[in-house]
Amino acid sequence: MKENANARHQRRSWSQFIAFLSLLAIILLVGCSNSSASEPEDAADEPTTETDTEEVAKQEKEELPTREEVDAENGDPDYDGLVERDLVDITEEVAISEIIDGDTAVVEGEKGKETVSLALIDAPELTLPDGSQDDNLGLKANDVLSNLNGSTVLIERTGATDDKGHELVHFWSRNNNYYYNFNKLMLKKGIARVNAPSPDVKYLDEFNEAESEAKAEEEDIWGIDGYVTEDGFEQ
Repeated sequence: MKENANARHQRRSWSQFIAFLSLLAIILLVGCSNSSASEPEDAADEPTTETDTEEVAKQEKEELPTREEVDAENGDPDYDGLVERDLVDITEEVAISEIIDGDTAVVEGEKGKETVSLALIDAPELTLPDGSQDDNLGLKANDVLSNLNGSTVLIERTGATDDKGHELVHFWSRNNNYYYNFNKLMLKKGIARVNAPSPDVKYLDEFNEAESEAKAEEEDIWGIDGYVTEDGFEQ
């Protein structure tokens, strides 16, 4: 009798174990089915191929206002500025988190945090070779660029770097739905000089024109005889 009771107990325990395994298998199968069913919905929200990505970018561009629409909205067109639709294919959005000096800043965007320099221009140094600070034009150039600190701008990358390894970029800042090349603005203000690696780079003609206007008005760096040199500035 005792052996029969033990046998019945073992069979009952084994049956319960089998039932538990069956229930666990059903739960796992249901979970996998739900996960598989939801994957296409999630995937549908994001582009899966390069072609899909290009189509999304094209659609987003077409949704941006045209030049004519921006001009009509502002009432007083500014032909010195560009609209976002003109720049979307060649720029990316970044936040400026720190100003190093008049032509160098730290930005944060899709590539993370990086130090960049303004392309085609050279501004007076804030920190001099002896470690002291230039409280005149070096500080003024730093203050002008500091107007962008903490703001979001578009940057246009050139693919080139300066002697410190910083990528050379153009900052495009927004005002009244127009975007302006801030590098060029530094030249107009007479707080930087043109610094071009070759005579056929993009924007060079209009940069030279902006510099010539500042020279004629003897703005800042052009108001001190001998201050601007072939290699930079006499600081």
